Amino acid sequence: MLIENEKEVKFRICNSGGRILYFMDMELTDAEQMGMICQLNQWYSDTDQDVEEFVEEFYWFVIGILDNMILLNPRYLFLEEVMEQFLLLMPETGRRCYKETFENMKSGCCPVSCME
Repeated sequence: MLIENEKEVKFRICNSGGRILYFMDMELTDAEQMGMICQLNQWYSDTDQDVEEFVEEFYWFVIGILDNMILLNPRYLFLEEVMEQFLLLMPETGRRCYKETFENMKSGCCPVSCME
């Protein structure tokens, strides 16, 4: 059971090699969802990678957003390079928690629920 203002981290197993994708719960408006999806489309398109390499990750990122969950561990998008811009696309109440959890995962820690 979540405590008030606690963000839950969920996981899904991606079919591509059994990779585990971690997501953070985040209540998003329709406008926030569309803004994120449009921006992610641009960022993924701006990479020099072959589309086949990142298309499945992009798919799961979008599905997560539509389910009010944001991917924490993308492999093909260097989210740390656009983190400040990405944080501005989400509700202010979830920014600190998302960034903290993302940074903890980058340093090798397992994701845990986060308090706002």
